[in-house]
Amino acid sequence: MKRLYWLLFGLTSLLHLVMLAIEQSMIAGLSKAFLMPLLTLFYFHSNEKPSKLIMGGLLFCWIGDVLLLMQNNPLFFILGLSSFLLAHFLYILGYRTHQWIKPTETRKVILSLSLPVCIAGMGLIVYLFPYLQEMKMPALLYAILLTTMVLVSIFRDGKTTSQSFWFVFIGALLFMISDSLIAINKFINPLPWSGVQIMLTYVTAQALIVHGLIAHPKKNE
Repeated sequence: MKRLYWLLFGLTSLLHLVMLAIEQSMIAGLSKAFLMPLLTLFYFHSNEKPSKLIMGGLLFCWIGDVLLLMQNNPLFFILGLSSFLLAHFLYILGYRTHQWIKPTETRKVILSLSLPVCIAGMGLIVYLFPYLQEMKMPALLYAILLTTMVLVSIFRDGKTTSQSFWFVFIGALLFMISDSLIAINKFINPLPWSGVQIMLTYVTAQALIVHGLIAHPKKNE
């Protein structure tokens, strides 16, 4: 059953990206609404005890996806932003349940990855700040939580398998890139193929995160 949901997620993602590329907004919107439910079902059926935190994070991502279909309305944009804010918070907590308590070894990779992520997060805010107007504080809060979500994925290093670590980290980083593209596209300048860029990084991010969490062994063997 889980393979069926994974296949449906892949096909729906492809359909969505194609519809964005050819500007078929109605089909693109409908397909977008099915992405997170399918990925949630895949995650649920791939775990004996699926994390309620991750399930909740995926749920709020789905709510955010639907609300951002109407982002031209400022209220729906704020509500969508709030949904993703809650999703990132739940992911932060969920990552910590998909790791061993004690690290297997001390790793220098944590510092080497954390510093560039912090610089990128701060750089994005500095770049966006003059354009945000009344959105300055919500955007700052969002950027802090988003950066924290990526940092928490980095601190799983040595507390899970290499596959689980890299999948989740790269997924979290792509999530940060996707959200950054949304902000630049909305507040500074429209990007070419913005919908395709944003959603390609987003669906890839979510797929990698889910796969990485599934790959985490429950016991440190």
